[in-house]
Amino acid sequence: MKNIFFRISIVTLIVFSMNSCTEDNLLNLSPINNISVDDSFSTPSLIASSLNGMYNAAAIGQYNSTSANGGRGYVWGAAFVQQGDNRGEDVVNTATFYQLTYTATYDPTTANNVYYWVDGYRLINRANLMIEGVTKAIESGVISKAVGDDYIGQAKFLRAITHFELVTFFARPYVT
Repeated sequence: MKNIFFRISIVTLIVFSMNSCTEDNLLNLSPINNISVDDSFSTPSLIASSLNGMYNAAAIGQYNSTSANGGRGYVWGAAFVQQGDNRGEDVVNTATFYQLTYTATYDPTTANNVYYWVDGYRLINRANLMIEGVTKAIESGVISKAVGDDYIGQAKFLRAITHFELVTFFARPYVT
């Protein structure tokens, strides 16, 4: 019995004397795939990644993002091109998905309208965050003014054409 008690004591002592996983090098509290807005403009490479994220929002979007291939791409991705092609007068509609586009029977609850709005303003928000973050990065000397102005120019251009596209898209009379 003494032998068992001795072994349990030794094992307990070893377990409690070991360092837990709270050391800074073992537990990463800021994972690379979930960077805060403040940290995303702290290095030149993270700023470039933020710029890529802005373009990603333009190309992929959120619609049906739970599927294996991600979103369809409102405002500037694949859905933009596909929906535009299906508005033509020379289209023969064979896919049920495009019936609302083909017959121009959109309403405020149609997925095309909802996600055009969501993805458009999501992109505008990312452009605004990019402009604000790069401005602060220039002021703090993280990147040069020339590089920062280039990034800000791209963000302002993408924001402007997205606003224009949303105004054009939602000003169309869908039902006559």
